Amino acid sequence: MVHCIEGTEGWEIVPELKELAEGAEIFNKPTFGSMELAKVLGERAYAEIVFCGVCTGICVISNAMLAKAAVFETPVSVVANCCACVTPDSHNTALEAMKLCRIAIV
Repeated sequence: MVHCIEGTEGWEIVPELKELAEGAEIFNKPTFGSMELAKVLGERAYAEIVFCGVCTGICVISNAMLAKAAVFETPVSVVANCCACVTPDSHNTALEAMKLCRIAIV
């Protein structure tokens, strides 16, 4: 299923978050996770990295795992109540999988 095509409404940042994204560095994600994001994280020093988003079991877990692999000693966390998945069970399964990889669930 094709979705999130660049330039379409589904690709845009939702109106409720647009103001927060102003001036932010934005990474395109051509697949589940962004290799560009992982590369940048590996090149820069961050005190911590925090994720939220949709879909917990695909995009959030992919990017959180890439981040953890890129900067293993940097604390990486996922804000559980700011994420969603196809079902509550798949959301919880993804959260539990991330815990196993030293990603904090907050």
